[in-house]
Amino acid sequence: MELRHYRSSMIKESIRIGQMQVAEVFHKYGQYEEALKSYSAVREVCTTSHHVYDLTLKLLDVYLNLSNFSGITILISRAKSSASKLSEQELGIFDIYLALSYFGLGDFKNAANVLLSLKLSTFETNGQSMLPLIPCDVAILGTLSALASFSREDVFQRTIQNSEFQKFLETQNEMKDLIEMYKYAKLNAFFDFLNGKLYLAKSFMSEKNELLERLVYLINEHNLPIMIDEKEMKVLFDEKASKKKVDIVCNEMDSKLTSLEQFYKSNQIKNI
Repeated sequence: MELRHYRSSMIKESIRIGQMQVAEVFHKYGQYEEALKSYSAVREVCTTSHHVYDLTLKLLDVYLNLSNFSGITILISRAKSSASKLSEQELGIFDIYLALSYFGLGDFKNAANVLLSLKLSTFETNGQSMLPLIPCDVAILGTLSALASFSREDVFQRTIQNSEFQKFLETQNEMKDLIEMYKYAKLNAFFDFLNGKLYLAKSFMSEKNELLERLVYLINEHNLPIMIDEKEMKVLFDEKASKKKVDIVCNEMDSKLTSLEQFYKSNQIKNI
């Protein structure tokens, strides 16, 4: 009985190795549809949890290259529910792919939630060459997704005040500068950076330019100051203040906001 079981296991292992080798050749040369077929055939002959985990990572990379973002979320959900136990490292790697799937689907709030929860140790232990993102990518995408999704208070709390995410920001100082601009309401510089200089800092999948443009557009929309009504402003002032003084202050405020709105409109990235 044991001999029969051993023989069956050896046959399965031989099939697994052969199919994996075929799939990896297709994968290496960018024939992702063929690679997907071969990897799918391997699933039936995986005999250990390590084999299943390794196969899942291969499939995630293929799905990412095919821009099958919904497939990534489904695969990760299955892997997390079926695996008996996943290490913190393994969960961290899954979360990297999960964040990219949310980002690819345009779900920037969920992307931000995942990106801002990543640990730098995940990248240090596994080696950056094995993963679809490097730490500076996490800093860029995490910051931008947060700016497009969260309130002003939450942005500060979950980026600058997040000790783990600070480690990622150290790898991309321009994102730290962007958050500082936002913090101190240097909005001209903030919008100028988003609409121009940002694209010099990109290191994440250059073919995804449209997604980044869409994200920058949402940030602009999310943070554009609302024009203040002069009558409402007057109510906020001390009733004893002279009407002349109130009018001067309100007019100056209105002028500044109008200038900022004109600057924004002239630099606004078109909606995609």
